[in-house]
Amino acid sequence: MKNNGLEGSIRKVYVYIVSKAEPVGIREIARELKLPVSTAHYAVKRLIKLGLVKKVETGYIVNKVIDFNGYILLRRKYIALSFVYAGLFIGVLMGELYIVLLKGINADGFVTIIVAIIAIFIFIVEGIKKFREE
Repeated sequence: MKNNGLEGSIRKVYVYIVSKAEPVGIREIARELKLPVSTAHYAVKRLIKLGLVKKVETGYIVNKVIDFNGYILLRRKYIALSFVYAGLFIGVLMGELYIVLLKGINADGFVTIIVAIIAIFIFIVEGIKKFREE
């Protein structure tokens, strides 16, 4: 996965800081991510050097939001696009089930329901795989 050069604990620290509306300190980062304080400190210093994080009076905040391949930023959380696509197919499935309830089942409706169920399953599995990569 392409992460704009951010890997491992540096990526985890960046994603954590992005998720917070208020400035965060090194100890809070270390505690929440279960990292040694020295690792959290190194990660923050690296993020500052990259221009992604900046120090303010009460801690550290995001200076620049970056995109991660295969993710979308929604309400300060990176969400795997696979989950977004699964949601789209859930909508298709619900719409098709509603049509079946109104008009009855036909071959096209049956195929649409099967394809939507398979797509939902595939996208959820892919989203879980991405989530576990972190």
